[in-house]
Amino acid sequence: MNNTNKSHLNEYIKSRPKEILPTTIKGYELMFNNIQKEFGIDIDFKKMSLKDLEYKIEKSEYYKLGTKLKFLIIVNIIRGNDEPKLVKLIEEYKYKTKQATDKKTEEVIEQNITFKDLIKDMNEEENDKYYLIKYILIHYGVRNKDLVINKTDDKELYNQYKNNKKDGNLLYVNKNKVYYVRTNYKTKTIYGIKENIIDDVRFNIIVQNITNDDSVFVNKNNKTYTDTEIPIYIMRMYNKSFKNSKLSEGKIYKIIVNHYQKNQEMLKKYADTRGHSSSTQIKTYMA
Repeated sequence: MNNTNKSHLNEYIKSRPKEILPTTIKGYELMFNNIQKEFGIDIDFKKMSLKDLEYKIEKSEYYKLGTKLKFLIIVNIIRGNDEPKLVKLIEEYKYKTKQATDKKTEEVIEQNITFKDLIKDMNEEENDKYYLIKYILIHYGVRNKDLVINKTDDKELYNQYKNNKKDGNLLYVNKNKVYYVRTNYKTKTIYGIKENIIDDVRFNIIVQNITNDDSVFVNKNNKTYTDTEIPIYIMRMYNKSFKNSKLSEGKIYKIIVNHYQKNQEMLKKYADTRGHSSSTQIKTYMA
């Protein structure tokens, strides 16, 4: 990647230590790698004309609208002067992205998959691991990263997670309860460590039978599903229940939010367990 581009981005990040989350920094770095592949290693975004930039972005068929928007935001950071035409282009892509998101929400609702359908499907699930992941998604509205989880009955290890001395997500078994602790999720730096107590009988029995210190969700080769593999796992799982539904954690959360849209107490509960604001919940997930 062009060192000039990279230095401008690094300066921007350093100038806002309290505003930019570690997950956002990782996102910027990933986007840099994508930009390098798309535009070429020697491109200097400060010298590139906006006309060429807009053409390149518009013609790219590989990247989705949201990714194109992120491209533009990073280019704006690198150029560092909020050019009116570039700012206008960013706003146009924000609008296009929102329209696409709203359309997806409508498609989920049009599929007629309701919250009651999700509950019924979970209760009838025969696969134990599928039951666990469906229970967590439906009851806590979590993201993909939250589902990279280990299991333990070691209280000392549990305390390390709970006291923020160990990074990750954990299911800690203690008698007839399971403690779901998250220290590694998207907005943890804002909302802190999350802990939920699960007393569902079947959930607890399944977790108790998982070997200590093992990952809860693994593939056929017994390797942990990463946060980038979890979405595929979820989609395939739900396609077995609802043909061609292509459900994701985001779509499931939209179903939950729209089910409870008149119940402020439940909306607040889900905003807390997911780890975001009520305004984000309404703007992003409510139809």
